[in-house]
Amino acid sequence: MFAPQSLGSKLTMIEASGLDLLNRMIQYQPLQRISAKEAMTHIYFVDVVLPGQQQQTPVPTSTGVQPFQSQSQAQAQFQQQQQQQQQLQQLQQQQQQQALALQQQQQQQLHAAQQAQQYAAAQQHYLQQNQQQH
Repeated sequence: MFAPQSLGSKLTMIEASGLDLLNRMIQYQPLQRISAKEAMTHIYFVDVVLPGQQQQTPVPTSTGVQPFQSQSQAQAQFQQQQQQQQQLQQLQQQQQQQALALQQQQQQQLHAAQQAQQYAAAQQHYLQQNQQQH
């Protein structure tokens, strides 16, 4: 298996949100892959105005004009998606560790069973030799 490589080092012309979207689109595991619906709401597309939609205007605040309200919502959603992805990865790591621990336990049980069989065979052989000598 090949070690994962950073797309950022190869695609230097793409901003961080674009790299995040691309990474989420090319996930091998379907459950980790972003859906088309989620991709359309990704922060990377926050400045895209689709036909039939109005350009959003900046939201005035007491300290001046903030960036688009939808951008802050998109950033919050992006952060939430990042957290969910991290939680999913942690869960998968835990599952892999549990599977490995179970596999090790099964190997130990198999080894113990094999040793018990060898011991029983050796004991039987010893008893047969003793009976033949007497």
